[in-house]
Amino acid sequence: MGRIYPESHPFHRLPGEKRVEIVESLERAELERHYAERYGAATLRLVLVGDLDAGRVLDGLEVRFGSWRAGPSRSFPAVSTPPPNPGREVVSMPDKASADVVLAEPSTLTRTDPEYVACVLANSALGQSSLTSRLGVRVRDTEGLTYGIHSSFSATHLAGPFLVSLTVRPDSRDAAVASTLDEIARFLKEGMTERELADEKSSRAGKFQVDLASNGGIASAIDSAVYHGLGVEYLDRFPSLVHAVTREEANAAFVSRVHPDLFTVVSAGSFA
Repeated sequence: MGRIYPESHPFHRLPGEKRVEIVESLERAELERHYAERYGAATLRLVLVGDLDAGRVLDGLEVRFGSWRAGPSRSFPAVSTPPPNPGREVVSMPDKASADVVLAEPSTLTRTDPEYVACVLANSALGQSSLTSRLGVRVRDTEGLTYGIHSSFSATHLAGPFLVSLTVRPDSRDAAVASTLDEIARFLKEGMTERELADEKSSRAGKFQVDLASNGGIASAIDSAVYHGLGVEYLDRFPSLVHAVTREEANAAFVSRVHPDLFTVVSAGSFA
């Protein structure tokens, strides 16, 4: 992420040695200042699910948090999506039996984007699973070039990257990357099939509903919906939103956000 996001961006990642240097130089006053700037009651979100006495819970919260200061605002500052930074980079890591490769580009997709569901359904067919998605079936199962491969969008209240990651033998890296890029290009050209769309709809909506069968699943779903400003009623609407997506919508949403010629490709491992 250090290559495709500038230092001013929340997704920028400093080199490992720089992060170690910063951690080792921290002083107590800096930690206290960070806490004062980032933590407070105004940003606390607590989701409780189960056989609870609401009155007792609220009384307990008042005792424990009643004197807590409000803290920072709930709002998130606007962050622009940087232009792509295509190219290749190799990070040498001696004596490693396997290598890791990341292909990435900045994306504009956020969790509240109207095309979010369509986009992630398309990605599920391409690379969500190393076992059943197209990238896994071709690069892992058919060609035997990777131990595992998957693709994803990082979409929260900020638009994160589209990313493909794979683990390979160092001497298989070039072939694996070429195969990955070729399969992505084919997916962009042909799109997902109606069968793939039906399978991904059933899987995503089904898993969502199964997760709601537990207290933890309900709490997690409510937390996510409230955090992203979707509202608690989104839990009832989500399955119907999934099933309403058409093949044309899913393919168009994905094509508009994924551009292999603009990928940054970073390899880390022991290469000849």
